[in-house]
Amino acid sequence: HEETRHPVVVAFNANNLKPVTQAVSKKYPDADLIVCGDNDRKTQGNPGATKAKEAAQAVNAGLAIPKFPDNAPPELSDFNDLMLWEKSRGASA
Repeated sequence: HEETRHPVVVAFNANNLKPVTQAVSKKYPDADLIVCGDNDRKTQGNPGATKAKEAAQAVNAGLAIPKFPDNAPPELSDFNDLMLWEKSRGASA
């Protein structure tokens, strides 16, 4: 929300993404939804991106997954991590 000023709903867990997305879609059927998943690029199967894609497909929503440069620390996985890391390096987010 801080970056886009758009309303945000948080699932807090990759396994909750699909049910939360479906509930929000049902409550706000005319809303343009974008599922923003984690990029668990260092975890087998990348569960954050995989579950986000499933949730987006379930309700025909958009999908956004953060892209990290090769030199980004492996523990970083979400948009907030990326923004803070870029700011700490003096790059614009």
